[in-house]
Amino acid sequence: MNQKIIRLKKPETADEARRIISPTSDMFARYLLAGEGHRQLTESFINAVLEDSGDPFIQTVEIKSPFNLADWVNDRETILDVKVADAAGTQYDIEIQNAHQFGHGRQA
Repeated sequence: MNQKIIRLKKPETADEARRIISPTSDMFARYLLAGEGHRQLTESFINAVLEDSGDPFIQTVEIKSPFNLADWVNDRETILDVKVADAAGTQYDIEIQNAHQFGHGRQA
């Protein structure tokens, strides 16, 4: 099997970095919504979605590990963009999608 390794040069300017890291990429979503010091932004993001759906607001969130480890040998492990829980223990899994994927309607 042939594998090609592509090495990207380190971006030198903010514009170069923006071209490499898309605002809809997993890396950007994790940094923005799960990064230390961004809790208030994450709360606002979730509350905006809850407001749009007519659900009650949350007051605070706890950033959780995005890894869902398998419980059984045949289970699949997943890594979410962002996983948080509110004070009531309700868990919110945030996934940013780059393109419309049929079959991914409301997954609440």
